[in-house]
Amino acid sequence: MVDSLVEQPRERLIAYGAEQLSTQELLAIILQTGTVKHSVYQLATNVLRQYETLSHLQQASHKELMTIEGIGPVKATQILAMLEMGKRLAVESFVHKQSIESPEEAVGIVLPKMRYLTQEHFICMYLDSKHQFIHSETLYIGGLNEVLISPREVFLKALHYNAANVICFHNHPSGDIRPSKADISATKRLRESGELLGVRLVDHIIIGDGDFYSFSRGDY
Repeated sequence: MVDSLVEQPRERLIAYGAEQLSTQELLAIILQTGTVKHSVYQLATNVLRQYETLSHLQQASHKELMTIEGIGPVKATQILAMLEMGKRLAVESFVHKQSIESPEEAVGIVLPKMRYLTQEHFICMYLDSKHQFIHSETLYIGGLNEVLISPREVFLKALHYNAANVICFHNHPSGDIRPSKADISATKRLRESGELLGVRLVDHIIIGDGDFYSFSRGDY
């Protein structure tokens, strides 16, 4: 007879703690119920067989998740909500620091969101005069260039949030963190515009494949 706890991950969590459960079991708890053809544990296994790792899974869209047998719109939504909670938890551990004083600390906040993006995103992080986190916001998505990135919008947001400092980020889906001529030009325009408005551009950071380039430390 098969131990009933094998098919009941919620009971295993209560008995042994969440850290003792496999990824399949934790995902089964999120999905809550199975279908006529598949148990909830089988559904979780199907999802992870399709995406192999949580890093791959977090790149999936709602539509893509629904191509997995047994995963309908509700369960696809549950999976995406779980992944977003994980990203926000990762961000909170950095946001609650006294201040953001280095590119590494700044990257730690946005990396969970930006690392696996397949399109270019331009994100601004707004800080107060003590470099404490106020807000971060995605301003542009798509093929970015120095024309598209408008200093006006970047610094209007800064004034809206009463920010004294701003850090800008964008990702290179290719993984190459070397700045392009457009990146260099956009950074110069942002820095000059911020000086006119009394809002300091602390840094412009390019996110690549597990690495980053900081204009505040670079030669540009």
